[in-house]
Amino acid sequence: MKKLMIVLAVMAVFGLATAQASVTTSLSHHWKLDETSGSTAFDSVGGGFDGTTTGATINQTGQIGKAYYFDGSGDYVTVGTSMLPDTADFTYSAWINGPAASSGTLFGQRNGTSGGCFDIVSSKLRIIVGGSPYDTGNVTVLDNDWHYVAVTRGSGDNTWKIWVDGKLDTSNPNDTKDMNAGGAAYRMGLRGSAGTVPLTATLDDVGTWTRALTATEIAAVAGLGKFSGIALDNSKIDDVLAMSSIGQSVSGVGSETWWYVTGLTGTQGTTGGSVGGGDAYIVLGTDGTGVTLTSQAPPIAEPAGLGLLGVGLLALRKRRS
Repeated sequence: MKKLMIVLAVMAVFGLATAQASVTTSLSHHWKLDETSGSTAFDSVGGGFDGTTTGATINQTGQIGKAYYFDGSGDYVTVGTSMLPDTADFTYSAWINGPAASSGTLFGQRNGTSGGCFDIVSSKLRIIVGGSPYDTGNVTVLDNDWHYVAVTRGSGDNTWKIWVDGKLDTSNPNDTKDMNAGGAAYRMGLRGSAGTVPLTATLDDVGTWTRALTATEIAAVAGLGKFSGIALDNSKIDDVLAMSSIGQSVSGVGSETWWYVTGLTGTQGTTGGSVGGGDAYIVLGTDGTGVTLTSQAPPIAEPAGLGLLGVGLLALRKRRS
């Protein structure tokens, strides 16, 4: 019992986190789009939901390995029906790179005015489900550079959220519209059976979950994908999220080592610095906690309350003697 009390005291003082669930928990589909030949976009999760490519140019340079290019003339990848829950929680995410002021369909199965899809309008991400009004983001995602985009529904109140580069862009609560009401097959690059709103952009590392990823998870997937070039299912993301104390680090994240730090500025998901400069950082928590890329370990500060722990252990020792 006394040993257990000591362990619990140490955990309380150092703020060690409980087991961190994997980012891949409830990952339902993952199209890495890394193919270099053929017309099949493989779903690495399995389950028979590989996509069929029509027109899209494969084997392009992506943010994470290879990618698919959609030229705006009607290229698409068909991946099957009911890829997202009707009205339950989910997450969709992808990396996208396209010309400014462009438009097009990222993912969905919209059929006329039924069902839903995620598209780009005036270079901003938009959610279209059922009839209007539609939810449109405020952040530009097409500017000839790579951006991480995500859509979630969840939080216990059917809140739709648009995320760009790891940060919350906009949200809309209490929306229970049915993603699958149109009954058409889901496609990347083109809208459902209507065959409209073609995409002019490059897509990479597309994933869906049957849960809403947390803000911290989205910040980590976006930030580590940006700096270290790792896919959403890379186990190093979980390792980074599991850190909770100054001095902890995770090596082998791509070719980088990331250190847990406190005192970062910026909203959750903010990134800054560069890999080349050795000063890249990612804000993962609302309290300024996160990770930084440094050439050497940051100074290890004495955790608050360490002195109290020492007094407690000394008292326990005297009691036993």
